[in-house]
Amino acid sequence: MRAMKKLMMCACIICLLLTAAAQAIANPWRNLTQEELAAQTGVVVRLPEGTGDPVYRLLPEMGLSEVQFTWQDWICVFRAAPAEELTDNTGLYYVWDIRMDCTVAVNAGYVWRAEGVSVCLWYDGARSCSLALLGPGAEAADVRTAAEAVSAPLRLADVLRGCTGFAGSAGATLKAAQAACALLQLTGSSADDVPLALTALTAEEKAELALNLSTLDWLITGALSGDEAALATFADAGIGDIARDVMPALTAEAWAALHAGLVMAVE
Repeated sequence: MRAMKKLMMCACIICLLLTAAAQAIANPWRNLTQEELAAQTGVVVRLPEGTGDPVYRLLPEMGLSEVQFTWQDWICVFRAAPAEELTDNTGLYYVWDIRMDCTVAVNAGYVWRAEGVSVCLWYDGARSCSLALLGPGAEAADVRTAAEAVSAPLRLADVLRGCTGFAGSAGATLKAAQAACALLQLTGSSADDVPLALTALTAEEKAELALNLSTLDWLITGALSGDEAALATFADAGIGDIARDVMPALTAEAWAALHAGLVMAVE
């Protein structure tokens, strides 16, 4: 009987030790709301219509943001982390049947495919990003198109962040021209992404953006209408050719809608 009691005591001690060890190994991922993820990392995504059960997570140790959601018949996982170059942050290990180059917006990337999974990876100049579609029937074109749509607010947020910080500074006009050139590369759907993109900006950045909107409007409206003074400002900034080449990406109507949305949102 005494031996049995000792055995039971040892078993209890082992259970307690195992429980303590399990508690010590905490889940490294932190579940957040969409707004919390945007505020802490600047990462925002546009979820496709019909998306179900989105989960927003952050791995603080790596600065890795993750959004999980279901769309059509696929489980989708978007990831983004600060980086100096493109890296594979998918956490997926397959023998890829197809590897091809692609672009997401203006960013170079890759599409990888294997049975039951398609992955798109790209580098946006500040972050290494990836989108995985898990499930049958996901083609390379599907994941690339989805990556472009999902990442649109993130791209807009980065462009808008570049439109801050120059009001009243030395060389403000040249900096405004560079910011305007980035805006000119946006597509017509960007106005829809304004509310979501602005959640990634701080209150100070929004205030600075509000100060700069009239200058940006003059530059972009002028460039789109062929105003010589506006075009000369782009030329003085050394980006006259770039601005002229990207102008077809944005129509006057699309800029008017984007500008109106920005004015309303930052007032």
